[in-house]
Amino acid sequence: MAWRLLDDDTLEIRVTDGGSAAGPELRVAAPDAIDGRGLTIVAALATGWGVERDGLGQCVWATL
Repeated sequence: MAWRLLDDDTLEIRVTDGGSAAGPELRVAAPDAIDGRGLTIVAALATGWGVERDGLGQCVWATL
């Protein structure tokens, strides 16, 4: 995980992991589900977000 403050006072947060064959996607989690809410929360709070893949893993980034 990394973060930085951009010139326009926007906060950029990046989380990198090994990734999976399928990229992350927004989904609706059942009320009793133990996962599936993270990206939906990020999308609701962020001014922008995306995914970058570099062959070694994937990085999900968001700006606030």
